[in-house]
This record gives sequence, C-alpha cells and structure tokens, in this order.
Amino acid sequence: MSTHEEMGASAMYRYRRNYCMVLTLTVCVFSFGVEALAVDGEAGVVFVRSLLIWFGLALLSVRLLGIQLSWALPLASTFLLIWYPQEWWDWTSNSFTDLFSWTITAIALALGMAATTATPWRRKTWSRR
Repeated sequence: MSTHEEMGASAMYRYRRNYCMVLTLTVCVFSFGVEALAVDGEAGVVFVRSLLIWFGLALLSVRLLGIQLSWALPLASTFLLIWYPQEWWDWTSNSFTDLFSWTITAIALALGMAATTATPWRRKTWSRR
C-alpha cells in the first residue's frame, strides 16, 4: 500500500511544483509590468527580487512548518524588515544592482527548492544509498 501511495504522491508533488513555477512566473511578469508602468523598470526588478525571496522562504516554511503555515517565514521576514530596517540587508529598498540582495535571493530560492525536493520518499532512497 505504501508503494501505491508513493506513486500518487510523486505525481501530486510534480503537479504542485509545476503549478508553483507557473504561478510564480505569472506573478513576477505581472508585478514587473505594473511596477514598470507605475514607477520605472528598476522598481519592477526590485519588486520581482522581493517576490522571489519570499517565494523561497515560503517553500522553506512549507517543509519546516507544513503547507498550512507556508506564510510564516515570509511574514517573519516582513516584520524584521519593518522593525529593524538596515540599509545593507533590506532587499525591498536596495537598488536593483545590489549584489548582496541578489545573493539573498539565490540562497532563499536554493534553500526553498532543496527543501521541496527533499520529499519523504526521496529521503528514504537517499538514506539507503
């Protein structure tokens, strides 16, 4: 029975992964377009960078806290940005060329994707090797 459930679960994870990728790309394109029209292209890039960081944190939150609490880590980061605004790490107000903010983006997305990839059946197969 567990093998049968694993087959269905892998298909569901694949569907959810594709859905998240398409939805994230759609939101990034739409947000960039709106920000570019309202302010300028640089603000659009900053907004997309912020969305990608929060998406990575949400993926990590799903793995750590469960799908119902996927909002917890992005919300915690928002509180830190509001309560402790520091110029060097505030990715929402740094310029679109800020290397540190792009590094945070890459780390957040990499951690989120790695956490999403580490499904229970994959961890079992990794531990068997």
